[in-house]
Amino acid sequence: MPITFIAYLLSIVDRSNVSYAKIANAETRNTILHTVGMTNEQFSVALAAFFVGYIVFEIPSNLILKKVSAPVWFARIMITWGIVTTLQVLVKEPWHFTLLRFLLGACEAGFFPGVVYYLTFWYRKQEAARRIAAFYIATTVAGVIGGAWAYGVQMMNRDSGYYGWQWLFLTSGVPTIAVGCIIWYILPNTPESVTSTWWITPAERELAIQRLRVDGVARSHEKIEKAEVLGVFLDIKNWMFVIMYSGTVMCANALGLFLPTIIFMLGYKSLDATKMSIAPYAAATVLTLLIAHVSDRTRSRAYPLIATSLIAVVGFTVLVASDYTNRSAKYGGAIIATSGVFASIPIVFGWLSNNLRTSTTAATAIALVSSVGNLGSVVASSRDFELSA
Repeated sequence: MPITFIAYLLSIVDRSNVSYAKIANAETRNTILHTVGMTNEQFSVALAAFFVGYIVFEIPSNLILKKVSAPVWFARIMITWGIVTTLQVLVKEPWHFTLLRFLLGACEAGFFPGVVYYLTFWYRKQEAARRIAAFYIATTVAGVIGGAWAYGVQMMNRDSGYYGWQWLFLTSGVPTIAVGCIIWYILPNTPESVTSTWWITPAERELAIQRLRVDGVARSHEKIEKAEVLGVFLDIKNWMFVIMYSGTVMCANALGLFLPTIIFMLGYKSLDATKMSIAPYAAATVLTLLIAHVSDRTRSRAYPLIATSLIAVVGFTVLVASDYTNRSAKYGGAIIATSGVFASIPIVFGWLSNNLRTSTTAATAIALVSSVGNLGSVVASSRDFELSA
């Protein structure tokens, strides 16, 4: 779990640092928009291009996990997206940025649903929400770390001839490549494949195998059952999960991509807006772990999901309805909305995992929900926010 957590944290940092690049050093007109000559509309197109690549390659990537071991495939994903993230330092024209965002989405596709699928190799269905939440809070922790990271990197503006936004991409891309190389060697594939005893004893390995035989997803090793793949697309329940996830992830990515901009537009300086982006994610981390624990403890998915959704609705209502001059109310609404939205996603996938019986079904359904559901992210990324600085 720790290495997948770190990997997904880097994924979110690499994906969302563009939100800080948009406002970094705005007072000196050194943002990515100003220095590249990019309009807000072109910026939004580039954001949407990421999700196009992500959606197209999501299902194929997850099915490859039936043929290729998780350590090898996750390493491939991380190394390639780390390279693309680093290459964003070289952006000179708006179309360069759009192309690289598309490639970033294509390279990163399959990592999140792949890890959710990978967790079914190790944990029982009734443990799904907590395990997915423990992995998924990398999203909110990345918001905390990414905000602090961006805050420090903005102060490096023009160091060695690079703008602050270029330092953002460079300092997040290179560590990703390094962790990708590490994950290849240290991530175990399945309990059956473990041969080293430095972290798990033979008795613990056998217990892990036996637990999954009682309450786990049945695996057919490398064989892809075409009838099961088709069955996933024909099952109305999976499309209900798509709808649930689409609405939730649309809100999550709207916040992930534009929260610093929203705070900046309330009248705060770019450095202050970056720093203030940390608190909403810290609150979301706490609520995500709490709700996931309650969900698994009570073996309930619907009621916890309703609760987190209502929290998000309250937060967005305060954010939208409060007077524009009341910055405290709007900031409080952002904290509440972020907490409710991000706490909902592990419950959705925990609920989905409870309804999957075989590995082919799991690989396909998890990727289907993640890919098609991310159409909501395309909608979220299409919003233009004009910067006054």
